[in-house]
Amino acid sequence: MFAQASLDSLVCLPYDVMVSDLPDSREKLEVGLRSAQKAHKTNTQAELLEKLSTVSYLQGELDASLNYAIQSIQLFEELELPVRVGGMYCGVGYQLKRRDMTKANEYMRIGISVLEQHADSAELEAAYNNYGVLKEMENLLDSAEYFYTLSLNLVSARNDSIGIPYSLNHLAGAALLKKDFGKAKQLFDRAYNIRKAKKEAYGILENTIFYGDYFAALHQSDSAIFYYESAINQSHKVGYPFLRQYCYQQLAVVHESTNNTSEALAAQKMCSAIKDSLITEKRTAELAKMETRFETAQKEKENLLLKQEKQEQELVVASQQNWIIGLVGAALIIILLGLFILQRNKRMAEAKRDAAIIEEREQGLRSIIQATENERKRIAKDLHDGIVQSLTGLSLKMQKQAGSITARATGFSKELNSTRETLDEAIAEVRGISHQMMPRVLSELGLIPAVDDMLQKSLGMTEIAFEFEHHNVENERFKETVEISLYRICQELVNNIIKHSEAMAVSVQLLKTKTHLVLIVEDNGKGFRVDDPNNQNGIGLMNINSRAQAIHGEVNYEPSPKQGTVASIRVPIS
Repeated sequence: MFAQASLDSLVCLPYDVMVSDLPDSREKLEVGLRSAQKAHKTNTQAELLEKLSTVSYLQGELDASLNYAIQSIQLFEELELPVRVGGMYCGVGYQLKRRDMTKANEYMRIGISVLEQHADSAELEAAYNNYGVLKEMENLLDSAEYFYTLSLNLVSARNDSIGIPYSLNHLAGAALLKKDFGKAKQLFDRAYNIRKAKKEAYGILENTIFYGDYFAALHQSDSAIFYYESAINQSHKVGYPFLRQYCYQQLAVVHESTNNTSEALAAQKMCSAIKDSLITEKRTAELAKMETRFETAQKEKENLLLKQEKQEQELVVASQQNWIIGLVGAALIIILLGLFILQRNKRMAEAKRDAAIIEEREQGLRSIIQATENERKRIAKDLHDGIVQSLTGLSLKMQKQAGSITARATGFSKELNSTRETLDEAIAEVRGISHQMMPRVLSELGLIPAVDDMLQKSLGMTEIAFEFEHHNVENERFKETVEISLYRICQELVNNIIKHSEAMAVSVQLLKTKTHLVLIVEDNGKGFRVDDPNNQNGIGLMNINSRAQAIHGEVNYEPSPKQGTVASIRVPIS
């Protein structure tokens, strides 16, 4: 039997500890409940039943969760604890939201009316949040925001680091449904930063999913895929299968929107497998429906075969009178088939010719770019190994002359030192030009250090704030042509921002999906119209498009959700 200290620790078990390992928490709570029942500790039973209701709900076992909740309400009523009764009524209403919305609203209103009379903020804040969810499901978004805001005011007054991000995420979800993307992103960021600071595994996982929903709503598929896949990996570590099911479901939608049917099908299969393991009864019902559909299809097939046999008999009789029509029809079919084959061969020949022309153009473009890069390397090497070395030798010689007795005696030492300083500045400038033409950090360390170095030396010399994020590409090298092209594209975009955008902040992201390497450069400047002929004919944009085409990449420009421009470059790496 559990000792009293163990029962007390279960009653006081914090939420974040309880959800960190759901199976373990449930086992301990069930053992504690049996011990409390044997000891006739009614208050302890009620508390443990409430926690078991929460854990079961998070595990996706809705019937068990509802059963625990009803038992808990009965015990709290016996104990004359109206605040706990109100909280549990709200909990039952929330669990009924997908089964019976009318009863769900009824239970929620009863619970909230009780809680508002006793002004217990800890229970009331959860009730407001859950009632907001119901209103959101009824598409009453203004009402949902109202109740979410009431909850946020309560948790903010108590400085509740768990409740605040929970309410912020609810408000962000409502804003996302209203397509207020800027507000939604701001609220998601606030919630994520709080949860990250607390190292709350479940909260970080939940907010990672919210970011996936956010980028999916913006139709930024690569970012949405990245966050959903990250959430799936996290859920394997901390154990939340129902969240993993949701991620696979959303991945299927995102892949389908980009016509990636194979990935969409794989994600949907994973979603279905998890869903079947969580809801056995539903799986059985679905199998029964499939069997019914199969039997119906079989009957329809049999009817169709009977109908076909009857039609064939009718055709046999009719063919004796209509054989001439049949011959004419066959001749027409042969002619049409011949025309079809001829047209198809013509299209295939045209397609091969067009493909050859495109390949020839791309090869020429790659040759030009490669020749340009080789010439850059040669000039950079000549500058560094030739002129820079000669000028450095001259500087050392002047230093030696300036330190000679004759120079000091004649006062010529000061003039020599001044000339040497000017010469050293020229050496530094030539060396900088050499590194800019072909940065050694790119060839020696790779794309991430090279881009970071370029940003420091360009944006770091201005008043423009910038950040550089990279995911799944650390310590990884790619083809030389890909690294050089992406580096030059990023360099060109940053130079355009400095010269033309009037931006105050720049965000650069480099991430890798299963099939592509993606570069995203976003600024909050005045933006530009891509369809403007003056912009399309600009040398900078033409260079970016040419380099992207040479490595089979795609370039896309869109308005930023804040302001300014988002440039996305997707390069296949498979």
